[in-house]
Amino acid sequence: MAKGDLLFELAVGSNGNIVVTQPVDKVYLITFTSPPDNRLTTEFCTSLILALDILATRHPAGVVITTSGITKFYSNGLDLDHASFTPGFFPEALYALWLRLLTYPMPTVSLINGHAFAGAFMTAMMHDYRVMNPHRGFLCLNELELGVPLRAPMSSVFREKVSPGTYRKLVLEAARLKALDALKEGVVDSLGGLEEALTFIDEMKLVAKAGPGLTGKSALVELKREMYRETVEYLENFGNEDRRDFEVREREKKRQAAREVRVGKWEKAKLLCLFITPSLKASIISAMAPTKPSFKTLLHSLPSELYIIIKDLTLQVEEATTIEVNKNWRPPAILQIDSATRKAFARIYYHTNLFNVDCHFGVDLKMPPHWRKAVSDHWGCRYNNDFGPELEDDILRADFKPPRGSCDAPRRVRRFPNVHEHSLHDLPIP
Repeated sequence: MAKGDLLFELAVGSNGNIVVTQPVDKVYLITFTSPPDNRLTTEFCTSLILALDILATRHPAGVVITTSGITKFYSNGLDLDHASFTPGFFPEALYALWLRLLTYPMPTVSLINGHAFAGAFMTAMMHDYRVMNPHRGFLCLNELELGVPLRAPMSSVFREKVSPGTYRKLVLEAARLKALDALKEGVVDSLGGLEEALTFIDEMKLVAKAGPGLTGKSALVELKREMYRETVEYLENFGNEDRRDFEVREREKKRQAAREVRVGKWEKAKLLCLFITPSLKASIISAMAPTKPSFKTLLHSLPSELYIIIKDLTLQVEEATTIEVNKNWRPPAILQIDSATRKAFARIYYHTNLFNVDCHFGVDLKMPPHWRKAVSDHWGCRYNNDFGPELEDDILRADFKPPRGSCDAPRRVRRFPNVHEHSLHDLPIP
């Protein structure tokens, strides 16, 4: 179908233009062409606003269709460099265009004949209706892929016009909708080209809806402003929203700093605890102790399965082995390992590729004096400050009892000193 009689033409920058025609009575077609892909620049936005103003003030009320003269793109969104470094671009150009479209005194139809990404998709959403080419083009909010946030009016127009599920799919999944998908999701109202758009306008009787009501006036602008109040307020009060965004960013910086402090405390409080198990073998686990824990508190924080076996107080990282722990048994002692030993364990985990090879090293144990004597006497082993007790499985006995007057474990535990296998410290930290 022919695009109709030429009404006027406007320039867009040095090599683009906007052509306004009238394909049928009181239906105005705005065709914009700004090579290579109709980016939303200041010149583009202000020229399109002027075209809308001319139609609203010099022509009878009807229906406005916007489309692209470039078959591949309706528009490819913002020119990010231009938007970032042009003073006043958002309030004076982009948001001004969106506000004009959203509250225009005639019904508006976006004829999406090609791709519409990001800002172009938002521009199409500022129209009252959308008709999409069924054979070409995607609709997509790709801010997730770009790593840039949506500003308030960019997001609110979707909240007001599509379902929550579709909104989530567009924003959090950066879904690329083909025409049939967009129709199914309620993002577009019909499929086709100019002829189908004109048929849609005729079926919806949109030209008649542009005229005055029984009062002799049209309430279309007021109805739109109320219908899309949230987005209208964001567009009109850009400065307030900009200040709010700044305050949100500052608050988030403080929250992030607080998170770093909390996580740092947690990392410092993590303990590697050595237990003597009923199977007469020692096992290493990791436990969290944000404050000085009681033995009972720490015990109840343990998992029911232990994976790393220590034999004869020498760490032997084996293929992942599970030990079923007797939950009714209480170990006689709990000993802490210091940060240097923790780093050594980390090196071992990394360089043994998750327990696929064996590694051995000794640690220096320290206990309260009465526990040291009780362990030595009961286990019949030699204890020294260099290499720890020399324990053998055949002399360990499960009937060991704590010294008289003591509790199930030392109330105040001592820390291990550094490990003595210096070769472990030569390994790079993972």
